[in-house]
Amino acid sequence: MVNFLGECNWFALGSRVIITTRDKQVLTTLGKDHQIYELKELNQSESHELFNLYAFQKIEPEKDYSEVAEQIIHYANGLPLARSDLCGKSYGIGKLIDKCLITVGQSGNLWMHDLLQQMGREIVQQKSEELGKRSKGIQLKYLKYINLKWCESITELPELCAPSLEEMDLSYCQNLVKVHESVGFLDKLQIWKLRGCGKLQILPNNLRLKSLKEFVLMDCLGLEKFPNIDTEMKCLTQLNLCGSGIRELPSSIKYLTRLSSLNLKDCENLRYLPDDIYKLQLLFGLFIPTAKLGQTCDYLDGLSSYGFLMLYFVSFRGNKNIVELDILMKPEYFPVLKHLDLCATNIVSIPESLSRFTTLVSLDIGHCK
Repeated sequence: MVNFLGECNWFALGSRVIITTRDKQVLTTLGKDHQIYELKELNQSESHELFNLYAFQKIEPEKDYSEVAEQIIHYANGLPLARSDLCGKSYGIGKLIDKCLITVGQSGNLWMHDLLQQMGREIVQQKSEELGKRSKGIQLKYLKYINLKWCESITELPELCAPSLEEMDLSYCQNLVKVHESVGFLDKLQIWKLRGCGKLQILPNNLRLKSLKEFVLMDCLGLEKFPNIDTEMKCLTQLNLCGSGIRELPSSIKYLTRLSSLNLKDCENLRYLPDDIYKLQLLFGLFIPTAKLGQTCDYLDGLSSYGFLMLYFVSFRGNKNIVELDILMKPEYFPVLKHLDLCATNIVSIPESLSRFTTLVSLDIGHCK
């Protein structure tokens, strides 16, 4: 840089020297007295023009290469020459920041350029294929977070040894079919999201996730079987099965002793709920649009561990399997029930026992027979 610019007395009074570069380190060699301006990314039109001039020495690309050029420009997202600079090189975080491929937000979060994300996904896919061929699992001893959201290349989550993992988001991995058994035994996993994994069919047979707080299987249409709960999971408070293909819930659901929210909306394949669901004493809301809740049996009367002690809202709206209100024969199982929605069900009469629900404040029977 010094050889190129020479001494300051080489320039006339009032001269301005403008240096453009894709590497911030080039500018830091000039010292701290010089201002650095960060340019905005190019728009699509500008990206096309610059890339074509660099690759083809003209504004319009060769006809045979137009589709390839379009893909490269799309991945580069405002940095059309970046891919050629990255290929074959390895950089640390600092270098990637200098090259504007990673930026640090005010809250300390890292924002990754689309190009870097794409390359990372390609590497993960290649490594996963290699691991699959060697039949070995992935060991990630200190990893706390996994975010593979919208990753269409993943079809199977392999054996995973990640004892420190706390959060895993696999939402909208639309080609994911199977999750390895090992994932069901991640002791520190707190949040597990699989929303929108439409082709997902196989989860671990058993779950022993003692730290899990939130489990989301919303819109997993291909998932018909819910795993067995292997032991008491005291931390799980939210289970979202809305829009899933689940056909039944295991009796071991009783081990979700701290569950407060169970979303079964649009579970069209679900017809019956196990009697053990009455052991979920901390549920505060229950939406059952397709399944039938079993009648409270006399043999349960002497068991204090049964009954929805916190349940204040129950909705059977649109549930055509509901003809008789057998579940309401035991008001003591619903001691704080305030809202009951029976709209658009097939019930033909209201049982006398309903008068003994002293806490009930609203009853919706619109569009019933």
